[in-house]
Order: sequence, then structure tokens, then C-alpha cells
Amino acid sequence: MRYPENVSTVVDLLETKGISWSEYQEHLPYAGYQGFYYKQQETLRNDYVRKHNPLILFDSVVNNDTRRLQIKSFKSFEEDLNKKTLPQWMFITPNMANDGHDTGIKYAGTWLKTFLEPLLKNNYFMNDTLLVITFDENDSSRDHNSRLFFPGKDQNNADHDDSCVHLASW
Repeated sequence: MRYPENVSTVVDLLETKGISWSEYQEHLPYAGYQGFYYKQQETLRNDYVRKHNPLILFDSVVNNDTRRLQIKSFKSFEEDLNKKTLPQWMFITPNMANDGHDTGIKYAGTWLKTFLEPLLKNNYFMNDTLLVITFDENDSSRDHNSRLFFPGKDQNNADHDDSCVHLASW
């Protein structure tokens, strides 16, 4: 599926307001990669899949080198985090195992806890951050109900660790 350049995207809205952005895709082989999948080199599993990378579907993104190169790997996420150069808006997608598609919700929950705990304790990352987590996987292939989470400190004074544990323990 492709969308022509005249179809507006969230990128258009962000750039109109001067808001920096990036997508981070686990096991994307390089920034701006447009292939349909990429096999993880140790296991030869299709860990990266294009259908989980929404912005790569828009011609207004892929036909513009600057925009296309904002679609990056997790390695770039780690580098940007360490250099304190993360954009204001991010879309982060784990690979097919870590998102629960090829494994299950417990596997995905464990991965999410491992991925998020350090970020929730990172003052730079959490400064003025709204973190939204969605899941559409569960232990049944018949029932895909999306779920939405907002981890972090809540109105009831729960701490970050409590939020992470809850997410990982479904």
C-alpha cells in the first residue's frame, strides 16, 4: 500500500508547527529502508516488517530524503538518547518478536518492561514527555482488541516501577 504525495500525514502537521520528529523501528537495517521485511541476521526471522512502519507508506515522506532519513533503527534511538538529541515526537516500533506478534503477550510484556524501565528513570527522556503505548496482540489470534496505556506517574502517585510491572504482568 502506498499513499500519494497529496495525502497529508502527521509529519506535515508536525513540520508546520516546527516540531521535530522521527520513527524508530527495531531491526530496521538502515535509516530510510523501504523494503517489505528484513530478516534478523542471527535467527533469520522476519523481525522488521514494513506494515508496522506507517510513515514509509507515504510518498510525501519517502520521496523526500530529509524526511525518509528520519525513519531510523533502534541503534539510532540509543545514539540520539545518549546524545540528548531525541526529537519532540517519536513513533517507536519493536520487532515481530518483541511486539508479541510472533511470540505472545507475556514475551512482549517482558520486553516492554526491559525497554521502558531505564527510559522511565531517565530525566532527559521523561522531561515533558507523554508516553503512549498501544497493543493489539494477545494470546488468541482470533481476538485483536487494541489496548492503550499511559505509563509513568499518575494522579494516584503510583511510581514508574509500578506502571512497568503492571504492563509486563498481563
